Amino acid sequence: MDVVRPDGHFEAEDRVSVWIGSFPSRRDFDDYMAERWSESDEDSFPECFFWQDLGLLWHDHDFQEAIFGQEVIAVGSLTLSLSWSDSFREPLLLACAERGIDKGNAIVAMYEFDYPKTPAFRSPFLSYVGSFPYSTGGHPFRRNYFRS
Repeated sequence: MDVVRPDGHFEAEDRVSVWIGSFPSRRDFDDYMAERWSESDEDSFPECFFWQDLGLLWHDHDFQEAIFGQEVIAVGSLTLSLSWSDSFREPLLLACAERGIDKGNAIVAMYEFDYPKTPAFRSPFLSYVGSFPYSTGGHPFRRNYFRS
């Protein structure tokens, strides 16, 4: 998949996009999610295998939550670790059931982000579950919160 845009292309208020899967080890998870900065070009975007699989140049990691556990567990338990999951857990679990995703040891959420069903997401570890409306319960968590 060609990387053509930074994260603003999929920016969407009150949406969270979720991926679930399994990694062989913590090291594999950390390597896949790590941001690698160029030592020779300080103005370049960092590289990240996850972002590359999404087709992104960059994503603000302040709006990304990535959780890994050593044990593969049921998605119902895995989703409890996500911030504000009580506001989108039911449709998330329904989407998991529809896609045959029933367990994993890793979950990634990108808040204020609406990843489309196409182009197809290709990852050796994660499956795209979907994008869901969510609520922070009044907590200010917006990209433009401090902009005038």
